[in-house]
Amino acid sequence: MRLPLLFAAVALAVAGCAPPPPGFARLGSFQLEYFGGGGSESLALFRYDQEANGCQALDQDFSIDLNGAPASFIWRGGSTPTFPFGIARCDSPGAQLPAPLVFGQAVTITATTGGESVVMEIEGVGSTLGAHPILAPGEVVHRGQLVRLAIDPGFDRVQWEGTAEVSVETQQFTRSESVPVAPPSAAGELEVQIPITLPAGPTHILLRPKAHPVNTRCEGIDSCIVPETISVHVDVVVNTVP
Repeated sequence: MRLPLLFAAVALAVAGCAPPPPGFARLGSFQLEYFGGGGSESLALFRYDQEANGCQALDQDFSIDLNGAPASFIWRGGSTPTFPFGIARCDSPGAQLPAPLVFGQAVTITATTGGESVVMEIEGVGSTLGAHPILAPGEVVHRGQLVRLAIDPGFDRVQWEGTAEVSVETQQFTRSESVPVAPPSAAGELEVQIPITLPAGPTHILLRPKAHPVNTRCEGIDSCIVPETISVHVDVVVNTVP
């Protein structure tokens, strides 16, 4: 007489412990968000409705790469206790990825788990834009001089600010001043006035134009999110004399 009850209990236990769906399906509707501004590392996060789907962790086979380079660190998501109170926190799956340094590159992010793959492609990524001073052979730069810079390709794909920061590091401290600048010409040349009030020595000319990455492919994902703007650094050093 007890066997039917035992079978019913086993059936209920099995039903209550049904494994989550494989792959990304356990996240339900999800987004892939990419943070790629400034520096040699970038971040990818899988955002989903934790209230509707519960706190989910992807399988052990979860992997992700950027342009074929594997992530330096991966977390599969799930519940993590916080200290010192021990309250559980639900973490979204994500990864720390390499980031291209040179501005204007296209990146492809590929993630796989449970036999499923998602792909995200972005154009206009990179944190640095090269430049060099335009000087005649043997020319020296004096304090207060107007210096022309040749900006590398990609100068026409960023939004230029109206100022540059010029700084000189001394033995005691770093002195800096902001000077007005106009956007580069059609040939990519930009003029900067070296302040005569700064001391002579290795002089950094720093500009921070803004770039707007564009998502060009979003496959296997409900939506892809990229930063609206990223800061691109242009850093040129000229040796000034009195």
